[in-house]
Amino acid sequence: MNREKRDLVALFGAFASVWATIAIGVAISSAVRDGHLGFLQLDSSVRVDLGAENDNIAIALRSGRGFSDPFLATSGPTAWMPPAFPNLLACLYYVANDQRMVVEWMFMVFQIGTFGVIGSLAVLVAQRFDRHPLRMAFLFGFAAWAQFFSIFQFSHGQALESVAVIVAMLALLLLQKPNSTSALLAGLLAGGVALVFPAAAIAWAVIAGWMQRQKPQLLALSYLALLVVVGPWIGRNYAKFGKVLPIKSNAAFELWQSMSQSSDGIVDAEVLRQHPFFADSPEYLEYVRMGERAYLEKKGAVAIQLVFESPWRYCLHTKNRFLAALVWQRPWRVNQPVNWWTLGISRAWKIVVLVSMGIVLFNLRSANRLAKIAVAMTLCVILPYVLVSYYERYAWPLLPLQLIIVYEAWNRIDHGNLLENPMSGVQLV
Repeated sequence: MNREKRDLVALFGAFASVWATIAIGVAISSAVRDGHLGFLQLDSSVRVDLGAENDNIAIALRSGRGFSDPFLATSGPTAWMPPAFPNLLACLYYVANDQRMVVEWMFMVFQIGTFGVIGSLAVLVAQRFDRHPLRMAFLFGFAAWAQFFSIFQFSHGQALESVAVIVAMLALLLLQKPNSTSALLAGLLAGGVALVFPAAAIAWAVIAGWMQRQKPQLLALSYLALLVVVGPWIGRNYAKFGKVLPIKSNAAFELWQSMSQSSDGIVDAEVLRQHPFFADSPEYLEYVRMGERAYLEKKGAVAIQLVFESPWRYCLHTKNRFLAALVWQRPWRVNQPVNWWTLGISRAWKIVVLVSMGIVLFNLRSANRLAKIAVAMTLCVILPYVLVSYYERYAWPLLPLQLIIVYEAWNRIDHGNLLENPMSGVQLV
């Protein structure tokens, strides 16, 4: 069998492996939900909450109340969440004639199918750059099990955010072509990303600024294109709240929550129970009574005061969030029994990603361009959460980046050039 046929067989085998992983994940999730496979000790509930606040806003949109009411009460206009996901859900409700169960099924099919497509795209990337698609398929299987709950058992917008991460990467790759058309298109794509996953758009803006630092006119054109896309939403927020707001408004609450409700700065199940989303929490009553603007202004002022009063505590919290995000995954329910072997797989994947990032960073001069961008994106996306508030859901959308990073590290180890080029005189691209 010649090289081309072997490559073709390997490619189709990798595709089959990716979709077999998806099929097995769906089967296991269904069996666990029906009370089988108890020895796996997996969560027996499939939680299709449709993004919590996003779902409530979508229902408000369908009811003619506009982009409002992120919690159970009729509380008025909101900018608590980015606009893309609630509007997508509102469209699904329209198609499903407002039958929630139909929307849940549609969205879970979309979510699981999206991760299957992500795995397939990763296989194509592997075939394009190093002809090891089966290696990438194996990594996808590892990652899918490490994130089993987020892919097969829980829906909170992570699939849409993962797509946004991929689009942000494409927008960065466009900037490698030093012309106005590419700069304009990259900015427009980044604007779309901002309306889905603001942290990914911030990462794009930072990395694009570095990549285009010697081409200020093209950089300005990209930023202007981004503002054209997000401008209407910012204008809407100004009209509703009388102040300039970013894409989403709840950063002040997130910082207050991590400073005042968490002993170590990390959000867990107990901390989240105090969120205004839960109608039995004092924060829900306060949000409804004060309205969103006054509520967030109060929380922001208290959060800043807490940071200035206890800067060392804030630094410790930041350190804890950094470790939880990049080094050692924390159990979600601290005071309840933990499934240590599934948590162990998740922790193993996180450590593999961390070590792989180190390998890519040490070899920046010769590392694959996609891998360098993936590392930069990962660090820039995670940074706002490390500085403000973090729990594991915020890292779920980074799966496409993680696959590229680990694949690059594996190839360097396999080729025996793990430490071939030290980090001197490197450039991002």
